[in-house]
Amino acid sequence: MHPKNRHQGHYDFARLSVQLPELTEFVQRNPWGELSIDFADAHAVRAINQALLRADYGVQHWKLPAGYLCPPVP
Repeated sequence: MHPKNRHQGHYDFARLSVQLPELTEFVQRNPWGELSIDFADAHAVRAINQALLRADYGVQHWKLPAGYLCPPVP
């Protein structure tokens, strides 16, 4: 990751879950005992991206079509 990337390190799942309560259903302990999500689960990835957009960028109404991990370019 780029050194200036604000999303380096661990995610603050408590803070992100305030923005998107649905995120909590995907948060679990990984084999090292840390909170994480299953990044192979498209629903979990969609939820954390939505929470990050709300918490850090003020994007409240973001909807991604099923089957996509990034929005289509118009």
